[in-house]
Amino acid sequence: MQNVNGLNITNVGGGLYIGGDYNDKTNLILQDISALSSIISVGGWLTIQKNLSLTNLNGLQNLATVAYDIYINDNDALTDISVLQNTSFNAYDGYGLTITNNAVLAVCNLSNFCAYLANPSSTHTRNISGNLTNCLNEAVVISTCNLSVTDVSDYKISYYPNPVKDIFNLSYSEDIVSISVMNTLGQLVLSQNIGSNNAQIDMSTLPSGNYFVKVESSEVMRTVKVIKL
Repeated sequence: MQNVNGLNITNVGGGLYIGGDYNDKTNLILQDISALSSIISVGGWLTIQKNLSLTNLNGLQNLATVAYDIYINDNDALTDISVLQNTSFNAYDGYGLTITNNAVLAVCNLSNFCAYLANPSSTHTRNISGNLTNCLNEAVVISTCNLSVTDVSDYKISYYPNPVKDIFNLSYSEDIVSISVMNTLGQLVLSQNIGSNNAQIDMSTLPSGNYFVKVESSEVMRTVKVIKL
């Protein structure tokens, strides 16, 4: 099946699943889902998975609400998911926002995704990995979201020095629950539980390079990019 022409659906009561299944079956030649443009709500999950020829999600531009999670997984040719930028969704069943193993997907910092990622991972679960460049992993997406996330503008963060050789000092406008340091591959290299609005992170043992420091409070999460000398 190369397209879904003929479907005239406005609301999906349950989940909307586009693609192959969890038993390694793939959707080989689907290239066009524009016939889904009448859909405005999904009552369950939105899953777009294992479509080997689908390059964009044009057709979902009028999808306003997804009741549960969004999964975008293992789509080998997918380069553009921007039509989902006005779609609201909610963390459910421990998955939330999942964008994994889309080999040529390079942009994930949609405004709604950025607003979602600004929340603590404990309440807004996410899994982002195995994509390309600016969508490579969670840390990279959060970094590219910095200019578009407005929901956290009232939460002030300061840090020094940057670049850092040994101790990285950080202060926040409210108590910090935890701090995580990730490398550019999204791997966790340091973590600390804090409990105050000031923190010191000993980065002296880390190799030189770029890192992402994720600061999580009870309300929001912020990420800053740090250069280690």
